[in-house]
Amino acid sequence: MFNIKIYIYALIGISIGMFVLLMPEHYREQGRLEERAAYKRAADMAVIKSWRDLTATEQQLTKERQHHADEIAKHEEKFNQYVSDVRAGRIAGLRIPRSDLCTAGSEKASSPSRVVEETTVRLPRAIEEGLFRFANDRDQIIADFESFKQEVRLAKCFAD
Repeated sequence: MFNIKIYIYALIGISIGMFVLLMPEHYREQGRLEERAAYKRAADMAVIKSWRDLTATEQQLTKERQHHADEIAKHEEKFNQYVSDVRAGRIAGLRIPRSDLCTAGSEKASSPSRVVEETTVRLPRAIEEGLFRFANDRDQIIADFESFKQEVRLAKCFAD
């Protein structure tokens, strides 16, 4: 009447259920610890990767800042050299075409070509140096802006 297979399957099912219900607690705790260790390893790897990325970005920013400082120093040196050359008379300075409207600036510069002196007038030294300072400031502003753009790009504040 009753099939022996049904008894065997029932007996197997009950024994598996009893094993799970009566499984020692240390096996369950061991499984929990393994899961926690796996999560901790993954978190540690993520922290290490973030730290490496941050360090690389920091080094690149330091390098960019040093490059920016070098560029500013180079611009300043070039500007000072040009101004000293103009003051010493090694360079003729800034000149504009002679006209009736521009009677100021009758200062003569030493130039190998007399034709240049006859057709142009040198700007007064104060105006000339002001224009040089303005151009130098413009170069520094451009260099500062480029440096700022690079830092924003490296910090990944905006998508490229």
